[in-house]
Amino acid sequence: MNVAAAVKSLDRIYQAEVSAELANHPVRSPGLITESDLAGLPPPVQRYFRAGGFIGKPHTLNMRIHWSGMQLKRSHDADWMELSCQQFNSVPAPTRIVLMKGRMAGVIPFEGRDKYQEGHGSMLIKVAKIIPLGETTGSPMDTSGLVTVLSEALLAPSYALQGYMKWQPVDERSARAELTYNGVTVSGIFHFNEADELVRFDTNDRWQDGTPLKQLPWSANIEGYRVAQGIRYATRVSATWHEPGGDFTYVKGTIDSVEFNVKD
Repeated sequence: MNVAAAVKSLDRIYQAEVSAELANHPVRSPGLITESDLAGLPPPVQRYFRAGGFIGKPHTLNMRIHWSGMQLKRSHDADWMELSCQQFNSVPAPTRIVLMKGRMAGVIPFEGRDKYQEGHGSMLIKVAKIIPLGETTGSPMDTSGLVTVLSEALLAPSYALQGYMKWQPVDERSARAELTYNGVTVSGIFHFNEADELVRFDTNDRWQDGTPLKQLPWSANIEGYRVAQGIRYATRVSATWHEPGGDFTYVKGTIDSVEFNVKD
């Protein structure tokens, strides 16, 4: 483990990583999303942009998500852990940085920083704010981190328009996307309902923690939307492993608000 990471608070690590991303990709005038930008997208993705109110809005260079009611289940037998959660995503180079805080067994402080940045994924966990349980890195984390960015691509819709993304139509209500970055390629299928809302993302590219690691079908699910300032935002979100013995939903939460193109 990185020694500096072992002694720094995760708050400081998170803020430093977000600041580094903003320094590398500062927010300048991004221009507006137009109909011509949608030309290469499958029909259901085009309809998502239109119905979501994104046409005529600025391109998304980054986003900050404010979560509430976040819950994590670390195993089938574990109780749900209540978490506070901050998240930052960047588009020019696919990036996702999340800071989570909670209490194990309702008593012991728990902190985690999950990120994909500069082409690599990692998970850093501390207990009682100072005791590092370890930092998980390596090829499976790179793949899992990148496919998690892909799963959230339509929350910051300009992801869908980047050169590192390729799209293929599947049918009238679904489309396949492929994201390639730093020599790694991941893919998944986005599913939409009759209101042109994204309701599910499915992939086989994510790795489940454990000994040994396992690559299992995984889905991100959106269960509600709201409209603010003419843009339709996802609200209730969950993630599920589709294990041989049945489904295991291990995280769920509510998006309170999303800020686009933040500068600090």
